[in-house]
Amino acid sequence: VNYANANDEARDAFYGVVEFTVTGSERIDVLLTRPFAQLNVGVTTDDYNAAKASGVTIKNSWAKVEKVYNTLNLFDGSVAGETTATFAMAATPKAANETLTVGQDAFQYLSMNYVLVNERENVAAEFEFATDSYVDEDNKGKTITFNSGLDVIPVQRNYRTNLVGQIL
Repeated sequence: VNYANANDEARDAFYGVVEFTVTGSERIDVLLTRPFAQLNVGVTTDDYNAAKASGVTIKNSWAKVEKVYNTLNLFDGSVAGETTATFAMAATPKAANETLTVGQDAFQYLSMNYVLVNERENVAAEFEFATDSYVDEDNKGKTITFNSGLDVIPVQRNYRTNLVGQIL
């Protein structure tokens, strides 16, 4: 796994393994699952609109997720190569009019990242959200850091973990 890029739906992937013996013509169903856990961050509409009204428009996000892996054995599902995934600053996911839906509530997407974990894992994370005045890594401009209380985040393969609330 190359963790260089964040917020990219193209990183979504599926796999499945079924052992069988060919005995003639037959149908074999294979259940495909995501090897990744999806880690989303969303902000309430009121918080997002209040930030915009104060002149803060979030355009990019950066993420660092600890206790993830970079290698998956597709035959047995085991992982190796524990690492810290540091995603590059990238445009926030989804168009401004699309939302992260959790139950009956809708949130504005700030970050979406796929991470490789064991079946279930606790990870630690940190996020940084850049305003429209963000320039580049060397001259960051205005950013908002979200890391408080993110030391133990439960994640699971083939599932989404949503961190949502009044973040800005």
